[in-house]
Amino acid sequence: MSDVKNSIVEARLHWDAHDESKRPRIRQLVEDVAKSRAQPIYVILDPATETEIARWQGAPLPNQTDDFREFLRLALP
Repeated sequence: MSDVKNSIVEARLHWDAHDESKRPRIRQLVEDVAKSRAQPIYVILDPATETEIARWQGAPLPNQTDDFREFLRLALP
């Protein structure tokens, strides 16, 4: 997994931001990027175009480790 971790940028959008002034922007990002309030949702975006490459909804289960690793590899150049 280190090849993936060293090559991607992870962003987390937390609804319960302590700074209430950030909540509207976070809500907008969730609507624009995740397109769902369900959590967690993993979305891989093309950094140049911000178009969605792949999506994984829900926490990966223990028997999905290899599938989730392959999903993350979709983010690699």
